[in-house]
Amino acid sequence: MGQSKKTGGDPYYYWKIVNMILACGVLLLAVFIAIGEEDGILVPSAFFLGLVMCSLSGIMELAKNKKVIGYVCSVFAGILTVALIISIIQMW
Repeated sequence: MGQSKKTGGDPYYYWKIVNMILACGVLLLAVFIAIGEEDGILVPSAFFLGLVMCSLSGIMELAKNKKVIGYVCSVFAGILTVALIISIIQMW
């Protein structure tokens, strides 16, 4: 007997894996910044990874018709975008 393909799986399974990898990257950068190895590029890169993570989460939630959570993620992505722009300006 052959194995049948599972039906009803999560269509966002791989996107959730990407989101978790981004979350681990943000956490790792936050640890580096907290330890004191604050290089000029660590803070903007942490903001950028957070921005991508929030945007991806918002798109997934909006696609699942969870509008409130999707909009909250979009607002956080906007806040991180402003923080990223400010941190890049401060680097100059």
